[in-house]
Amino acid sequence: MKIISFIISKSSAKQCDFTPIDSTALFPKINFILGNFSTLNIVLNRFEKKDLFIYTKIGHEVHKLKVNDLLWIKSSDKYVVIHTKHRFYLKRDNIESFIGSNNLSMFVRIHRSYAVNIKKIDSVKGRKVLIGNQEIPISKTYYKTLQKSFHFQNLFK
Repeated sequence: MKIISFIISKSSAKQCDFTPIDSTALFPKINFILGNFSTLNIVLNRFEKKDLFIYTKIGHEVHKLKVNDLLWIKSSDKYVVIHTKHRFYLKRDNIESFIGSNNLSMFVRIHRSYAVNIKKIDSVKGRKVLIGNQEIPISKTYYKTLQKSFHFQNLFK
């Protein structure tokens, strides 16, 4: 409905006077707008597929981690355990600092001890997130945060 309102508002003044709209003029405009959205999606998909890396110092070694491989982060006292597709890394840091310093905007906090990569969530069942075969708890405090970041609030009711 918003697309049609946009098209009507961008049409000539005569068509905005609640006169019938000529379908031969309307459909090309709708196709033009939808074509621009699909072009934008192609560009965004190409950007997402680009391999982005973060470099993190763990002990005396600097590791290059592919951002798309990061699954979840677990806090354990003064350390974080960074879980990837292939292995995990133990780093002296806290979750907020690690996420903030590496600009990991795709991570959302779901528990005092856990942050997950939103793009890697397979399912949400009750108060647990499933990534691969790993169940990660969702606390009451962070449940709303997960809902907002998923943009599917009505699915959680």
